[in-house]
Amino acid sequence: MERRQYPRVDLVHPAIVSFSGGQQFDCTILNYSQGGLYIQCKGKGLWREGCCAHKSAESLDRIQIKIDTSSNGFHPFSVGAKVAFLSRSGFGVSFLMDEPELLSYLTSTKKQRETPTGQTGGSPDIPSLPAHKLIRTLQRGASLTRDYFSNKFPAFLTRVERDLQSASEAVADSEAERELLDALHAIQGHHESLSQGFLKQLERAFETLKSVPDSAVVHSPAEQSDEMALVARDDFDEWIEVVRVSRMADVDLAAEGVQLERGLACLLRQRINPETNPLSPYFVLWTMKTQLEQLGVGLMAKRIVYEAIRFALIDEFSGLFAEWIGLIKATGIETQSCNPESDSPPPGEVRKQASVGKRQRRTLFGRLSSMVGRQKQTIAGARPAQDAPRVGQQEVMQLLDRIPYSHYLSLGEQIRNHVAQGWGPEVVIEPEVLGRVEATEKLFASIEEDRVIGPAMLDLVHRLRLPFLKQALENPQVIDDPAHPSRRLLDVIGELSLYSGMLAQGRPGAEKIDAQFREIGEAALKGDILETPQLHQRIQSLLDERRQAFEGNRDLAVRSCREDAAQLEAQRSVRRLLEGKFGNQSISNLLDRLLINGWAELLVQTLTTQGEDSNAWRVYLRMLDVLSKLFVDGKELPAIEPAVAEDIVLVLHKGFSIYPVFQEKAAELIQQIEHALNGDTAVQQQLSQSSEQMDEIYLDSLLPESRDQMARSDRQGEHDLWLNQVYQMELDDWLTEHRQKGQARLMNLAWKSSDGEWLVFVDGSGVKSLETNAVRLGQGLQEGLYALLEDKELPLVERAVRSALEKSFEQLRQESDQDRLTGLMNRRALMRELKSLLQLARDEGSHHSLILLDLDKFRIANEVCGIEGGDHLLQKVSGIFRTYLSGDAQLARTGDNEFTILLPQSTVEKGFQVAETQRRAIENFKFSWNGHSINITASLGIVVIDDTSGSPEELMAEAGYACSLAKSEGQNCSRVYQASRRKIERHRELTRSVPLIEEALEGDRLQLYCQLISPLFLAEGEQDHYEILLRIKDENGDPQNPVSFIKAAEEFNRIRSVDRWVVNSFFDWYEKYAERVDRVGLFSVNLSGQSLSDANFMGFVKDRLMAASCPLDRIGFEITETALVKDIEAANRVIDEIKQTGCKFLLDDFGSGYSSFSYLKELKVDYVKIDGVFVKDLLDDESSRAMVKGITEIAQMMGKKVIAEYVESEALMIALQNLQVDFAQGYAVGRPAPLNSLIELGY
Repeated sequence: MERRQYPRVDLVHPAIVSFSGGQQFDCTILNYSQGGLYIQCKGKGLWREGCCAHKSAESLDRIQIKIDTSSNGFHPFSVGAKVAFLSRSGFGVSFLMDEPELLSYLTSTKKQRETPTGQTGGSPDIPSLPAHKLIRTLQRGASLTRDYFSNKFPAFLTRVERDLQSASEAVADSEAERELLDALHAIQGHHESLSQGFLKQLERAFETLKSVPDSAVVHSPAEQSDEMALVARDDFDEWIEVVRVSRMADVDLAAEGVQLERGLACLLRQRINPETNPLSPYFVLWTMKTQLEQLGVGLMAKRIVYEAIRFALIDEFSGLFAEWIGLIKATGIETQSCNPESDSPPPGEVRKQASVGKRQRRTLFGRLSSMVGRQKQTIAGARPAQDAPRVGQQEVMQLLDRIPYSHYLSLGEQIRNHVAQGWGPEVVIEPEVLGRVEATEKLFASIEEDRVIGPAMLDLVHRLRLPFLKQALENPQVIDDPAHPSRRLLDVIGELSLYSGMLAQGRPGAEKIDAQFREIGEAALKGDILETPQLHQRIQSLLDERRQAFEGNRDLAVRSCREDAAQLEAQRSVRRLLEGKFGNQSISNLLDRLLINGWAELLVQTLTTQGEDSNAWRVYLRMLDVLSKLFVDGKELPAIEPAVAEDIVLVLHKGFSIYPVFQEKAAELIQQIEHALNGDTAVQQQLSQSSEQMDEIYLDSLLPESRDQMARSDRQGEHDLWLNQVYQMELDDWLTEHRQKGQARLMNLAWKSSDGEWLVFVDGSGVKSLETNAVRLGQGLQEGLYALLEDKELPLVERAVRSALEKSFEQLRQESDQDRLTGLMNRRALMRELKSLLQLARDEGSHHSLILLDLDKFRIANEVCGIEGGDHLLQKVSGIFRTYLSGDAQLARTGDNEFTILLPQSTVEKGFQVAETQRRAIENFKFSWNGHSINITASLGIVVIDDTSGSPEELMAEAGYACSLAKSEGQNCSRVYQASRRKIERHRELTRSVPLIEEALEGDRLQLYCQLISPLFLAEGEQDHYEILLRIKDENGDPQNPVSFIKAAEEFNRIRSVDRWVVNSFFDWYEKYAERVDRVGLFSVNLSGQSLSDANFMGFVKDRLMAASCPLDRIGFEITETALVKDIEAANRVIDEIKQTGCKFLLDDFGSGYSSFSYLKELKVDYVKIDGVFVKDLLDDESSRAMVKGITEIAQMMGKKVIAEYVESEALMIALQNLQVDFAQGYAVGRPAPLNSLIELGY
């Protein structure tokens, strides 16, 4: 089955290859594809001379290929390419951009050289061999081949066993270790059957070649075996692995391999390719694959065996090939000049050719389809046969005209039901068509869940699904183009929902709007109305009308708020003024009565309406000073001129006439003041007597302010996070208020006070609906009463797509943390929780427990009950574990028959008690399966987690040691790891590490390294990136991995000094060599979380950036997800400051922590690096593949580039290209090297 997207075509054609520096070589194109060429250069000069000597493919420069076509009537070609891989005999190149004209020329040249019509293959000058001579030649070759493999097999088996043993000792996962050891034991016990089975299968392949007539087609081994055919169709991952190893072998056998393949094709006069050639590395690997499957060897072990085949069996194929070529030449066939038909793939094709082209732009439909998963193709949900009949777009379009409206069945369900009824249950829908149906369903489900869409809109949106799907089937770009009528209609409905969805019954316009919605919905069911101009005009007119009404009402509400705010501010000013004049003093009876009868409010009103510069404000304010000086307790009233007394009375009359709230009391007071001024001593004494103390209580009663308005945040504790959200709200933000019976109300922030403490919201009609303070609103956000409407600036459709992707991603993340068999956490999730608990112990000094539980003699249960029975047993004991655990305990399946329990806030005594409870529960459990009854026991290891604990891996190892101790002491018991050993070692480590850190920093023992980050789609113009790494030199001056050094520096609070050394050293180097490495797109420098949160350190970084003379837009800072998400707001502030200089930011290890869609939205990073734990398991674990796909889709939709770490093989690279990942980093791309090596490479 052909799996290559771009098949290779053999064609010999001269070319001139130019490398950087002007060096040119005469070369030959051996084959081509749509994506690139395979080239062989004359002699060995290419490798001896400086341009390519000792270089890997990733370190080579771009090259120029010149092709002379003058003899064929084409213009000469000069194309740019990048070397994709190297071998001793040639190299593969990938085009930097599409080259349709060159491909057209090569295809034309190929056709001119093809065998004339009527020939079955080969050259017309090659005579057909007599049958007996052909058979004799093949028999001799088969004998040579059998002798070759018989001699090589003992060394091969020895290498396999050694490699399997080493791999089993290196893996940390007990399940993986068991798989490798099982494979080792299986191979050790079947040396003879493995070798004889392999040789017999090769013999059958040669017999098939001898018996095939000229016109027949030789079948590949995958076609000869039903079992293998099934694997070839379904087991793509293993096929990838076989192809990977065979290609790596091909590159060293390119010249001999092509010559032998051509010779065989001419000898047999038929097509020959790696799948039909018994001597090809691919055939040899696939043959061994069938033998390994008979022994039950898994893919992990097979990979090790395949590598051993390459080095122990295939490595010396050149000698065998030479003998075969001699046999073929003895028949009169010249293997270098014969020109057979061939399906041969390229020798050593390393990168899938799609990688060099530009990616097609992903539509929103495409993103939705890729994330929502595949729905059932058949009613029964069974996987359809490969050759099952299918219906396409035209048939589905016809069905849509007959499908009735349903609120309960999805369109996908209805379409599949109609397909089954009309064409039969075995008929399936074309995947592309089904994908558009799924995407439409997901889009509309997300729209209907959008908080903007109120009850009045829900029915309308639901009725638009069917006509919209018709549009999407005809044009998948319908939701990508914001101007498309159908897309625009949905976006307008989203806008209209803001202003109309919350209209209460009885509000003006509510009945009219509801009637119009019903009318539009009914019309949608009668036909395709999405393109109808009248519909769009009506919706747009309705939107304009409601928006105008909303804005008019909101303006009134805002004006009212401003007036209220001005009055409140005036009231506070008057209060401050009174407090300044009379605070904490006794005031006279006159002054008290004057203020409480309205003079205080008069001052507030005058300040609000006329301002502090007005004459009225000054007069009314001065009256307080005048009267407070005249009427003093215990003192006689001084003589007053009649005119002055008259002026005082007139001012009082005028003031109280402007504020006539307490008119009678004010008139009585004015009369008494007039009498006192005219000499009435008794009244004078009465008014002068001390009355009240002007303190806070008095002022509160005089000028009362609402408690809501008086509230101020103390910005303490967890509530700070919610208060910050309130303070960051901007005018025109929307808020959802959750009400009774599941209803919600949308509110728009119309106004807030200058200090941000008082906020006023209006509803969709623009009418004031909520006035509150920041404290109360923050509490409401925290309690879930309110929620901010995110992505408010996005149109409805784009917001719905994001929401759909967010839910899909969160579901993927949860699934990736779950063990599929038991539903418990898996090892990956457990290690994350353990890391979090360990950090808590270090930060707070708290104690926790870890219990590792291993079922005793589980293999016997598997043998007695079979795999299905063993799985059922694991499910049963998982349920028992859950039953006997408290609510805060966390349970995970971390191995085949291994479980782990985390007990937060637990002493070692409590951990032992829980372990014994679990052990007894398992001991008392009797497992029955198909008539078999089995007694199960468990051995348990307990370890304490405290501030002396090592890494999560070390804790698991300690628990494993305690569990092994329990097994060695008779099984069915619990043992505790003695942490006293750890504490002693911890003290030793402390005394050793601190001096070593200082010595490394001061003694020139640190060195900068770098590792290539390569773009996976070269034609898109991306340049190579490099991550800056650190190495520490040992006592011999040799660079060592710095993991332990960095861990110690973090633990002993010296990591900022290390980061400072890295930043200074890198900038010194880059400023010196910037012009010589100007083709590096980005250098990324790692920063620790401690450095990121240190204002002084980030100030140092900023100063260094501002003083730098190198291009800052080519510098990035790489920070882990864990460091950023601790305080996203603070992290974003730092990122903003640094990015203003032009630098980039990279989010490292995304997916390893509590990753979520919201983090990606909030963090202002430019690149997302997927955690290597997902990448390295990509080929074996479906959940890892789904996580990589989900992270890539979401990050790219947000405009961020995606980098995959731990890319260790070609197979991974191909898979990542298929998932549209932007960059790859790992040993398959480039190994870490000293930073100065970039200068030597001439970047």
